[in-house]
Amino acid sequence: MKSAQFSVAILSQLEEVVEQLTNDSYCNTMEVFSGASIGQHIRHILEFYHCILVQKDSGEICYDARKRDMKLEESKEFAIQFIHDLKNRLALLGDDRNILLISSLQETTLKTPSSLSREMLYALEHAVHHMAIIKIGLLVGCPELKIPKNFGVADSTIQYRNQCAQ
Repeated sequence: MKSAQFSVAILSQLEEVVEQLTNDSYCNTMEVFSGASIGQHIRHILEFYHCILVQKDSGEICYDARKRDMKLEESKEFAIQFIHDLKNRLALLGDDRNILLISSLQETTLKTPSSLSREMLYALEHAVHHMAIIKIGLLVGCPELKIPKNFGVADSTIQYRNQCAQ
């Protein structure tokens, strides 16, 4: 599945940045994040992928039912291992299939037809969005880090920028 391959690449960018952080810079809350930490944003990204991988065989995916493992936001080493494991599992992801997306909004449960590939694309775009937020925190709090050029930039924006440069 192509979306899984792109997700592996995005998670590799995320891993590259996390590896450069100290555990303190990973865990410390930041004013620019309204009191959240880089680790909290990373946990949030990783849990969406984890939801897909754990729930896909049931035929339903509910992001609201994610585990919210605090160790992911408190330990950069644990997060790196988790990213590595996710990348390995994504590389083995099978064929597309129909699934039902379960969401709760204002005490109403919505069930929306979707597909595994659609949810993989959602997780990818969701990751890029949070990586853009993380990038702001990195520029403010860790300006010495080497951030990949297109970290937190949507592929459509990268393509547009390349087109404009020609």
